[in-house]
Amino acid sequence: MPLFWWWLIALLAGGAVATGATITFWDRIREAVTSWLHRNSLARSVLMDAWVWLDRMISGVRARIFVKRRHHERAACVEEMSLPMSEIDDEDVLYELRRRGRVRVEALHLVRSR
Repeated sequence: MPLFWWWLIALLAGGAVATGATITFWDRIREAVTSWLHRNSLARSVLMDAWVWLDRMISGVRARIFVKRRHHERAACVEEMSLPMSEIDDEDVLYELRRRGRVRVEALHLVRSR
């Protein structure tokens, strides 16, 4: 097989791995929210809002997942995780992280899509 084809296969495989990391991250967020709902016997309740705060840190990004069930209820932090900046492929989110160091990403659609 010519060297060109090996290079192309390696490039495509690298892209698949990068895409898989991003999907895994958003799947982790979805799983964290649904798991929290199940642990708290709220699987059939309706969420009012869900979001992720991403903070740029020296070693990467800290992600904190929040959910809110009622308007006057305080938001609950479902999970906190650290991840490398390379796991985020959303250009708008990366831009805001670099510019402001912090960004809020709405995540309710991730839970509703299930």
